[in-house]
Amino acid sequence: SYREGTITISNDALNISENITIKQNNTFYFEDNTTAEILIGKEKKLTVTNLTKQDVEWSSSNTAIATVENGVVKGISKGNATISVKTADGKHSTTYNIKVCEITEMISIKVKGTVSLSQDGSIVKAGSKLNWTFKNNSPVKVTLKSMQLIGNESGETGNEIYVNEDVAAESSVTKTRSVISPVFHQPVKCHFVFVYNNKEYSIDAVYEKPNI
Repeated sequence: SYREGTITISNDALNISENITIKQNNTFYFEDNTTAEILIGKEKKLTVTNLTKQDVEWSSSNTAIATVENGVVKGISKGNATISVKTADGKHSTTYNIKVCEITEMISIKVKGTVSLSQDGSIVKAGSKLNWTFKNNSPVKVTLKSMQLIGNESGETGNEIYVNEDVAAESSVTKTRSVISPVFHQPVKCHFVFVYNNKEYSIDAVYEKPNI
């Protein structure tokens, strides 16, 4: 890794101008990205390239959010913290931005399917099938416990379907749910319940009305 700059040397009298590019090798830097997400209670090892061969000092801008010891960052509570590292003489330093997340922030859900709509698009008709993809973006396993379709008007609640399926770290599962009631008014959402570390969490995803 290196830094690059350009110097322009000119002589108006001789009508001469020349650009000189200077490259300087970096001696103290993070090789990978300088931002990361960490789950509360989990750790991430940061490695700094240190060509100075000096000892380094690590620090966190907010130890209530994240702590660091010898480059190992631990998520303490939800929020953002900046991890700093510098050489013993203080002449070289660099930073790494950490976002500490709750497990629900590391779950994403997408939906598509075969849907029959009313003419104005405000109603999802019975028989419509929605494919919900539950993605676990975290570094840990979670268990998808149940799913339930819910319409926008009172009483439009489908049966709670129990899934009880493990979803490994950085993986996803897709489940199809059909609208059984005569109609569901838009927006239709799916209520997910999942389990992590013996605790239940819930998250809702919405089927958005398409442009018609």
